[in-house]
Amino acid sequence: MRFFTLIFLGITTAFPTISCQITDHPSGVSLLSSRCDIGDGVFKSEATRLEMENRQLWLQCGVVREENFVKTRDHIESIQPYPMRVSHYQEDQYRCLLGPFETSQQALEIKQKIKSESQFSDAFIRVVPLNAPSSTMVATVERVDANQVQLAEQSQRLKQEFLTSVGANSRYTLSMVYLGDNNSYYMEQYQKWSRVDFKSAQQICARHGMDLPDHAQFTDLEKTKSLERFPRVLPFWLSDGSAVVRGEKQPRLISPLSELNIACLTMR
Repeated sequence: MRFFTLIFLGITTAFPTISCQITDHPSGVSLLSSRCDIGDGVFKSEATRLEMENRQLWLQCGVVREENFVKTRDHIESIQPYPMRVSHYQEDQYRCLLGPFETSQQALEIKQKIKSESQFSDAFIRVVPLNAPSSTMVATVERVDANQVQLAEQSQRLKQEFLTSVGANSRYTLSMVYLGDNNSYYMEQYQKWSRVDFKSAQQICARHGMDLPDHAQFTDLEKTKSLERFPRVLPFWLSDGSAVVRGEKQPRLISPLSELNIACLTMR
């Protein structure tokens, strides 16, 4: 999958830089991230040039289902120069969008042009206030390598995660990972412990260059009593997708969707 970042740059410093990530839908249509602010619709006489200046502008050309992406895109791009993008609306419905526009004049001209087509007769402008007194917006699309996006996201996640309560023997080091208060956690021994499903546990350990322990490794560490500060009630994920409670001799079969303790292992 290709990634793009849609960046809005102010000619003056009055505007902050705003980014919207875009991915390619399998149909080839550009899909806006759910975090991208597309503003609110303006209707009737309120959509004047004066009131829309110094704003980020989108033109909503309608609502379209996934199976009609290509047909709708080919139609609308044949009657005006802006590429069609889509933003998820509800269930299998998506907003058809054009823009962003540099000026209200451009947005109004394209709106008038596409409304002459019955399919787009309900088109309207969406306005995102940018809280700036005056400036002209310039919109560009910057191509970003997927690996760069993933590395940036990984770096941000690692800053939010930290290792604690390290247990070790001569061969292994086992570390609890705490994901922060915005993620699922529980209290035991007057301490917060993160809870994650199996897939997340694998991904988190991999981000730290570590792995989930297997049952033999976990048992070896238990024998050294180096896990005394680890929680006792909730099971720990093991590398094969099973789970074990401290002190138990046999691992448990458990749903991979269960949220359990996560501890990551590295070889010494």
